[in-house]
Amino acid sequence: MARHCQSHNNRESVVEALMETDLRIDSISYCIHNAEAPPGINKENKTAVQEQYLFHLAFENQNVDDYITEKLWGTLLSGTLPIYLGAPNIREHVPENSIIVAEDFENPQALADYLIRLTKDKDLYQSYHKWRNEPQTWFRD
Repeated sequence: MARHCQSHNNRESVVEALMETDLRIDSISYCIHNAEAPPGINKENKTAVQEQYLFHLAFENQNVDDYITEKLWGTLLSGTLPIYLGAPNIREHVPENSIIVAEDFENPQALADYLIRLTKDKDLYQSYHKWRNEPQTWFRD
């Protein structure tokens, strides 16, 4: 859903590499466009769009400590599992096991393979949402 098409961290190349795998990627962005918003959903309402998917590629424009935008926060709010690319210190800012960090994987194919596994393993997928039902005072504060 990106609007800034020439990112500092070249996130577009990661999306394009993921699109070459068996993982279905619906890109309704202005930059890479291969799909439309789900029927009946206004693509300008990012939360409504994200609610229709298991995952959202929450890729920042740059990889700088503490630079975390609505791309991540909105995804968490929507109930969708963020696949995150951006701030190297992201784990200091989110509940444990609440996101998947793209850079933890050797390459986009390995990331895609893991995401496909998550689509088939409901318990593993739900483990990323367990934090939602546990007290997270530090995160709320």
